[in-house]
Amino acid sequence: MKEIVGILGGMGPLASAEFLKTLYEFNMRDKEQTSPHCILYSDPSIPDRTEAILSGQTNEVFKHILHGLEVLEKLGAAHFILTCISAHYFLSEFPAKIRESIISLVEVSLKEANAFPGRCLLLATTGTIQAEIFQKHPLWPELGGKLLLPNDEDQEKIHQHIYKQIKLNRGTINESLLQALKEKYEVDAFVAGCTEFHMSNKTLLASENPSLRFIDPLYTIGRELPSLMRPGMSEQS
Repeated sequence: MKEIVGILGGMGPLASAEFLKTLYEFNMRDKEQTSPHCILYSDPSIPDRTEAILSGQTNEVFKHILHGLEVLEKLGAAHFILTCISAHYFLSEFPAKIRESIISLVEVSLKEANAFPGRCLLLATTGTIQAEIFQKHPLWPELGGKLLLPNDEDQEKIHQHIYKQIKLNRGTINESLLQALKEKYEVDAFVAGCTEFHMSNKTLLASENPSLRFIDPLYTIGRELPSLMRPGMSEQS
């Protein structure tokens, strides 16, 4: 029996739905029945992760996320994908069996950024930045300064861009803002530290001459799913 990939979505709903589409765009087989077996559990009622992290009131968020993972586990999922970077804040608190089976978006991002020949700027919510979800990962020191963080003023612009532009306008980005950030920080690409950028990234890739480049963990996982469905991709606790 094929192993089941459990996707905890709804954070946000359109990004996780688009990710499921990405998985099949890369992994449809000549024989449909041999394509990946996936279950998307989309729960938009999960409280805002950034608000919870910044306020320190994380219990309700944790319970919602753990419940979603347990539902997927009961349905037979052997691998788990959290389609929210900020949700990775809770990884060390999950039961070992689930934690060790999670394909970490943070780990995928850091590995790709490390292999990328140029420098990158991290675009993430303020919750992700302040919780140091990327900075506390064991792979962070290996990047040697290749992955930059925005200053406080620019971080606020990025956070507002995610919440007031991308979430409300279904993936539409302010290309002028990102181009200005690219030039200011002298980077060659952005790391999509928020899954809301997944739809934007696919739109850019579909254009004839994309002016902005993303390291997008959801896109990477979709492309490399077979090789990632193995032990060792979970977050270090």
